[in-house]
Amino acid sequence: MSQKFEAVFFDLDGTLLNTIGTYRHIMNELLTERGFPNHELDSYCRFIGNGAQNFIRLSLPEPERSPQQINEILSDFHRIYKQTYSEHSQLYTGVTPLLKNLQKGGIKMAVLSNKAHDLTQKCVAHYLADIHFETVIGQSEKHKKPDPSGVFALVKQFELPIEKIVFVGDTEVDLITAANAGMSSVAVTWGYRSKSILENHNPNFIVQHPNELYALFNTPVVQQA
Repeated sequence: MSQKFEAVFFDLDGTLLNTIGTYRHIMNELLTERGFPNHELDSYCRFIGNGAQNFIRLSLPEPERSPQQINEILSDFHRIYKQTYSEHSQLYTGVTPLLKNLQKGGIKMAVLSNKAHDLTQKCVAHYLADIHFETVIGQSEKHKKPDPSGVFALVKQFELPIEKIVFVGDTEVDLITAANAGMSSVAVTWGYRSKSILENHNPNFIVQHPNELYALFNTPVVQQA
């Protein structure tokens, strides 16, 4: 890892925050209410990554994937998530020391997620209250990965060459987003995709623990996990 970056855009779910327990809890409750089969964590890990609407579509039995039903469940999903976002989720081991060290080292940071914008902001404020992010962007009509518009908005705000910024994520959507924006990417293996799936999308770097990310930045390691 010879490249030294000055800023980083982080995905949220599966990269900084393990939210799959919350997703499973809410979705299984909604499926049960409608008489549909539930899923285990492994299945939900495959479904997550491309927004809540797609997550719900994949969670439903194929004959039940009408736009009307998906939108009805999506409304219920967001309502329940707003009430339970602080339950069944936790930061990945090593994430807090990593972010604090980057912050102390003057590395600019932002979050770019495909979770709904308001829920992304709530989760960051709750789980990462001690960390300063320049901007936190969730999914909206304006920004949805792998469209690179969110990346370009952040690059403009940071006033840095895109070559000095790296995108860190855990799914193929994150890696495609980085590629669409013409920026370097890091795939993390502790999230919702296997290493083999991530390798298929040609990330610039693959890491297995947050500590491995320090080598990408010109910042001293003050605190380790």
